Amino acid sequence: MQFFIIHEDPKTNAAMLPDYALKQVNIREGWQILSDIGHNLGITWECQNKAYSIWHAETRRFMVNRISFYKFIFHYSACLNEYEKRFKKTTVFHLRFDMIDGFGGAIKEIGDKLPMERSHEEFMRDYMLKGKIDKLRPEEIERLEGMYD
Repeated sequence: MQFFIIHEDPKTNAAMLPDYALKQVNIREGWQILSDIGHNLGITWECQNKAYSIWHAETRRFMVNRISFYKFIFHYSACLNEYEKRFKKTTVFHLRFDMIDGFGGAIKEIGDKLPMERSHEEFMRDYMLKGKIDKLRPEEIERLEGMYD
């Protein structure tokens, strides 16, 4: 999975993306990333994709904290808008995103579940304790659990 961010500003980013990056990557794989973030946090919705890779690097990249998640959402939304502008049509992902957007929707629910502030390092520690715990020895688990106490 990939999601291209080549410029900090979401609108500029979307406008600068090549057609293939917009059509075949950001629109489709962005939805999968969003779906996987939801699955990772136990949040589901009607039009959600099945879980693909809830600990994928791109999924983790956008769920470090609320800031990283909403940055992703602003970029994804800008990509949907750019797609419509550039190709004069919408996709199933436009409809799906509209269905979960807004106050009280899955996007807000995800944002509310993520910590406001959490460093990348703290997130990676948490990831090891959740996504890789089967690979850790008991003394390693204990050491990691005590890092931020």
